Amino acid sequence: GRARGEVSKAEFYEATRTWARQVVRAPGGGELLELVGQVYRRKARKMTPGFTAALQQMKDLKNRVAEGSSLLVGALRASAMAHSLSKQLRPSRKEGKGGGVGG
Repeated sequence: GRARGEVSKAEFYEATRTWARQVVRAPGGGELLELVGQVYRRKARKMTPGFTAALQQMKDLKNRVAEGSSLLVGALRASAMAHSLSKQLRPSRKEGKGGGVGG
């Protein structure tokens, strides 16, 4: 491709535009193009030496931590909901005859 100089800038531009036009017509295509653009911008910032690359690496780390904590909070909420449901579905001891083992 383009990075190895096998394709001219104009050819690459036209091929990319054609691909983007096809993708944008598909359901969710606009969001996919936006995501691809973000990925390439991040990659370019990381490859640029200096402050910009360091800043992007810090942003990526912050995003990974935020994603991990979000997953943890979701798991804790799901666990609390499951515990609450199990308490609601479990018959109370008052309804049983003796409340102990064997009735």
